[in-house]
Amino acid sequence: MSVRKLSQAMTLAVMVLLTGFSTVSFGAAGFTSDVSATLLIDLIEPFGTDVDILGSEGVDEDFLYIEGLGIGDLFYLDPFVLASDPFDMAEGDGIGIVIGTSGDTDVPFGIAEAELAAFGDLDIYNNTSDGITIDFSFTYSITVSAIADDPINEFAGVGAGFDFLIETYDELGGFVAESGIYDLLIAESDGIAFDEVLDVDASFSLTVPAYGSAYVSLYVASLGAAVSVPEPMSLSLLGLGVMAMIRRRRTGNK
Repeated sequence: MSVRKLSQAMTLAVMVLLTGFSTVSFGAAGFTSDVSATLLIDLIEPFGTDVDILGSEGVDEDFLYIEGLGIGDLFYLDPFVLASDPFDMAEGDGIGIVIGTSGDTDVPFGIAEAELAAFGDLDIYNNTSDGITIDFSFTYSITVSAIADDPINEFAGVGAGFDFLIETYDELGGFVAESGIYDLLIAESDGIAFDEVLDVDASFSLTVPAYGSAYVSLYVASLGAAVSVPEPMSLSLLGLGVMAMIRRRRTGNK
């Protein structure tokens, strides 16, 4: 294994450990979420082809609202681009994202709301007169937890999602194809602790046309709320909130 690949493997191992990060312990009502995703470039064919792969990352949305006895936290791991040169990525390079949200409230009054989203993108340019194929592997993990001691006067819920988008374009910049994966987990407490966990490991091949380009994006988002006074909230609202965050991201990239 090369030094660069070994370093990246160690980085990914640290990311996995940090995915369980949580600084807030549950009181009367609380929630936590952890979302991680990685994308690695496994193979570029033909060998030695002239291709430019540029990586970028960032936090897309972050919001924390605290009132009364509420406390909360947002967490993200930086940097996300796992490459010695993000503007000249090669086989063995990739992108990783880790985020987390948490909130806790207690009687007689408290509100904690947390919203966080982050992205990691690859822009790929084929500089040859032939099509090229790039093999990728990717993983993502979503964990959500919520608890409310009194379901009549308290609410705790959280929704977290993962979005994976691929777009290809021809040499004139015309749109060729789009594909992707979307997953969402939501948890709402009905008086007992509620936990959901999702882990996915997959691979795919991307064909970039002659002198064409491609856009590959990882996007993770979380929206949680804990309230220790009666206030309307539902699983559907949390799910819609996460989906709206992803929709804004996709619309902004058009």
